Amino acid sequence: MNEADPSPSDKSDDLPKPRFPVRRIGSLVAALLLLLRCGFQMGQTLLFGWIGFARRVLPAMEVNWPESFRGQ
Repeated sequence: MNEADPSPSDKSDDLPKPRFPVRRIGSLVAALLLLLRCGFQMGQTLLFGWIGFARRVLPAMEVNWPESFRGQ
């Protein structure tokens, strides 16, 4: 019987394995720690500052409901 050749036609096993990027991951962790240490207040403001803004602005807003629902 004619059976297919079990060996793969490409040479993917001959390629070198990628090295684990220890330096890159270490640099990323160091940068994140530095950012947390130095920029925590800035990051907190960027993430949650909209809440204080909405609490100040929303009560002062007036909506013209008839104009809102009128199609243009």
